[in-house]
Amino acid sequence: MLLYNFVSDEFGRSNLENRRLKVSFPNAVNDLYEHKPFDFGSREVRKKWNQSIDLQSQTHGFVSFCEEWGSPAMWAHYANNHRGICCGFEVNDNLLTKMDYVDELRPFNIAALRDLTILADEMDYALQTKSSIWSYEREWRMHIKLGEEEILAKKAKSQEVFFADFNENMKLREIIIGVHSDITSEQIKDNLDQKENVQIISARPSFREYKMVPQRQKALQK
Repeated sequence: MLLYNFVSDEFGRSNLENRRLKVSFPNAVNDLYEHKPFDFGSREVRKKWNQSIDLQSQTHGFVSFCEEWGSPAMWAHYANNHRGICCGFEVNDNLLTKMDYVDELRPFNIAALRDLTILADEMDYALQTKSSIWSYEREWRMHIKLGEEEILAKKAKSQEVFFADFNENMKLREIIIGVHSDITSEQIKDNLDQKENVQIISARPSFREYKMVPQRQKALQK
């Protein structure tokens, strides 16, 4: 499945050079309701769930993707106001989770605290559910388990940023350069293997709809 990852100009070229994408963790993202799409009913239950998220974040994270690259909001929010790039990847469908968007918090099933089957159901719901205010992202996720050395480094706080390497499950296929970016196609080519079949596109705002589209005029391409 072809999916897209937005990144700022600060880290875009280094991601390409090092063949990697940053891993996000549930307790350190911009959504305060991450993994918490519930009305917990009590402070005690909410505290226990938050502790479980912190524990999970010591070993597991995810890489976020979007269904398409044309959203002006995604460029503004995740590519430094159109100064960054967007990378298209062919991602293994079997490793992906599609996010669902809901309007209200669901009552937490308190029976999950004593029944592992119910707990698993609540965890599955939490892993793939966000508020509808984020629906413009059209997000898919690849969940990542850290390696043993990475887990030790995270627990010791000797390493704060972790990455998922490009591989057979995540193949680079497209690179779209933001309309305000100073990055050029030639600079991007310097970070690619000559054998790679990667399409480089310059983005521009559409004149017919609220959408970013390919720049067709060669003189205006990056």
